[in-house]
Amino acid sequence: MSRIMKELTCNYHKFADDTQLRGSEIPEKGSILMADKLEQCEERVKDWMLCNKLKQNDNKTKALKVVTRSQCSRAPGASLGVGDHGIAFKPYVKNLGVYLDSQFSKSRQVSHICSTSYLEIRRVAKIRRFLTKKAATQLVCACVTPHIDYYNSLLAGISTDQLSRIQRVQNSAARVILQKKRRDHVTPLLNHLHWLPVQQRIQYKLGTLAFNYFHGTLPPYLSSKLTKYSPTRSLRSSSQLLLTVPRTKLKISWTKILPISKSLHFGTHFP
Repeated sequence: MSRIMKELTCNYHKFADDTQLRGSEIPEKGSILMADKLEQCEERVKDWMLCNKLKQNDNKTKALKVVTRSQCSRAPGASLGVGDHGIAFKPYVKNLGVYLDSQFSKSRQVSHICSTSYLEIRRVAKIRRFLTKKAATQLVCACVTPHIDYYNSLLAGISTDQLSRIQRVQNSAARVILQKKRRDHVTPLLNHLHWLPVQQRIQYKLGTLAFNYFHGTLPPYLSSKLTKYSPTRSLRSSSQLLLTVPRTKLKISWTKILPISKSLHFGTHFP
């Protein structure tokens, strides 16, 4: 599969039994060509799988078109054609537990964090009177905090409204542990529990990644994306441990997630 994708110059990423194809182009110039390239790559991958007794799980195959709101109407096509079937573009896809939407607004991911966290908070609240403070804290840290911290570095730069939604989740968890009312001021509660607010938790995660980069302990697939800041002339910032902020240019991006399943002799498919 990797050889086929390289021959067609398609960007790809493989994780366990999931394979992703990626590409980006400026909508006015090459979006149609990029769609044709992905369709051709997908067709060849599907043929290769059939020849090797494998079956693509079409029900789990999804496509995502990442564009700005203004570019959405200029990006052609509502689906990618594969053989006699078409893979419609979804408003969002789930990738390793993270929801990615077509505008990268993170709104779907924030909604997922809030819904799953509130469910766990309600469960803890029902049995809170039977728990000690230490047990309640451990339970919340095990069942609620992981939802807030999971891939929270991707939430850097989200809007204040979205950040406030996640902060309210943490506030509710603190009130449940300390058995406080809804209108009680939450800052002393967070200080008492030694919890960083959500914004600081995100900054702490980014700071940890930067620290690992400068000390050579960051994985290569992440460190290769970072560049140490080196000014062209002598500046006071030259001696500081800084990273270069890359310049960005908005393009249309196509992502297709292809879960692969192996066909057994009795016809059952395991994703």
